[in-house]
Amino acid sequence: MPAFGRGANTASRISPLMIDEVGRLWVQSYLAFPDETPAWSVYGRDGRLLAEISGPVGFEITYADEGRVVGRWTDALGVERVRIYAIED
Repeated sequence: MPAFGRGANTASRISPLMIDEVGRLWVQSYLAFPDETPAWSVYGRDGRLLAEISGPVGFEITYADEGRVVGRWTDALGVERVRIYAIED
């Protein structure tokens, strides 16, 4: 039996998860390539899907509350910047 993962042409399907300030679960969709547009599904405490949100390429959410998301955006040269976006209904 081969060692686990050795020689496999597979990629992890696990994406970042985050709980925001009001208890909602944020699940980022799997990105097969770094130049894909990231998207998140937001679930309420009852497990119900509340929203689906997409962001700019290179953006990683680090904090969220009821009206905004804060995160790190990395440009094509690898330079990181903090960005804040309002969440609109």
